[in-house]
Amino acid sequence: MIKMPKISVIMPVYNEDIDDLDESIDSILKQTYKDFEYIIIDDNPENNQIKEFLNKKAKEDNRIRIIFNDKNLKLSKTENKAIELAKGSFIARMDADDIARKDRLESQLSFVMENNLDFTYSNFSIINNDGDLTRKYTYSKNDRVSQKIIKMLMSHRNVAIGPVFFFKKEVFNKLRGYRIMNSEDYDFVSRALIYGFKVGYQGKPLILKRLRMDSISFDTLYDQYILIQTIGNFLRKNNYEKIIPIELLNEKLNNISEHEKNKFNKFANARYTFNDHKTLKNFVKIIISIIFSITVLRYCVWSIFNKVID
Repeated sequence: MIKMPKISVIMPVYNEDIDDLDESIDSILKQTYKDFEYIIIDDNPENNQIKEFLNKKAKEDNRIRIIFNDKNLKLSKTENKAIELAKGSFIARMDADDIARKDRLESQLSFVMENNLDFTYSNFSIINNDGDLTRKYTYSKNDRVSQKIIKMLMSHRNVAIGPVFFFKKEVFNKLRGYRIMNSEDYDFVSRALIYGFKVGYQGKPLILKRLRMDSISFDTLYDQYILIQTIGNFLRKNNYEKIIPIELLNEKLNNISEHEKNKFNKFANARYTFNDHKTLKNFVKIIISIIFSITVLRYCVWSIFNKVID
């Protein structure tokens, strides 16, 4: 009888740098926890270089399963396809240019089992394109298993990203997978909470998240912002008692103002550029005394960027 793996690691691939992809794959293969299958699904049929590399990599370790999409399905459908084929009892998500800490799988599995959870996500560190650490902790260093606190945090902002997700496959089956593009992770974990699955958070950073300016799609940032605001407002209003209708999310996206979207993207572009310290040569520090409401402050900051950032 063939023994089923305990964990299925899911990694969608699209157009990543080969060296980054190699480092990412190896970070999973070198995990302290060994009982897993590694499903790498390629969503870019036109990139023959990645296809050749993945085929070569699969020959190095029999835990690797490679799936090639015949056409570009986009991220959510690609994730759904891979997870449906997964044989493990638990699903661990991984991005193709991030680096997992060597004890990531062992730590997440232990955390779920010890706290009787169905789903966990963790803190993460941020590195730039050169692999330099730019932020060690993104969120709180404290573990959280109180469902009241998790729900409170989740209803005010998206504090969970897909590449640190670790959940029972039954969660995926119940939710019928991811259902939207952009902010799909926030929608997924929110629905898990509504269905009564127990969700926990680990304060220990378990991945190095690679943040590159050339990997950020500013065209979709405003869509993500609108969806996060809509989901959060719905959660607070309905106290996790109702699933947000997909029609409401689509309606919000269809009514997006191009003028507001362009202003938001301009601000976001400036913010990411400013945070990438290695790209800064000459810059001016602006000090703002906060004596008004947060709304006034927001418009103040936006007005500065609209004037000086081109």
